[in-house]
Amino acid sequence: MTETPITFTAAATALSESEGERVSRQAVSKYAHAHGLVRKRTAKQDGVLLSEITKHRTSFTREVQRGHHLKVVPKTQPELNAPIPLSDAQRAKARKEHAQAETAELALARQKGDLVDLAEAEAAAAEAFTTVKDALLGPALMDTADSVLAVNGLGDAHKKRTTQTIRAHLEPALQKLADSLTELIGDMDPLRSSTARDRFDYLTAAAAHMRADPAAIPTLVEATG
Repeated sequence: MTETPITFTAAATALSESEGERVSRQAVSKYAHAHGLVRKRTAKQDGVLLSEITKHRTSFTREVQRGHHLKVVPKTQPELNAPIPLSDAQRAKARKEHAQAETAELALARQKGDLVDLAEAEAAAAEAFTTVKDALLGPALMDTADSVLAVNGLGDAHKKRTTQTIRAHLEPALQKLADSLTELIGDMDPLRSSTARDRFDYLTAAAAHMRADPAAIPTLVEATG
């Protein structure tokens, strides 16, 4: 059975579990591009084969331990300047220092206000999707159908079928938009990517409910807080 490429986010989650330490989406993307492991998931989206990147990382680590990827020192230089393979302790220390640097960078970005709160981003995405959906499939859908009927010289007898046809063309586009927003939300927090769609569906339903019943806003805010 042919293996299907998965997203960098899904690969990061799987590698984190198998390697026993957190692997970020960015790290997976950089590694895959550096070693030619990028595979097409769709026409517009890259991914990786989990078995391939897992095998490659294991093999690459062994090669690094043997010194295969270390720079060769010219023979004219003293042997004492030649690099030596890193020990397990040295590699662990390097990973720790890298993680500490990432933590410090995040802390600085948080102080400067450069980070976006995940809950706010999810709510904004849900509100944007609901706005677009209402604009296309809400009351405006009937106006669009009336315009189509008028242009083609058709009467009200064709209105129901025209409305259904327009809806059938618009709903797949809305589904693609929802999928893209869901993946974006998942990429923002790889550890919660598996529940991103559930949260998005809940928030869009909540946004639609608040539009229909403004009096319910305090209750929904309390429930999501």
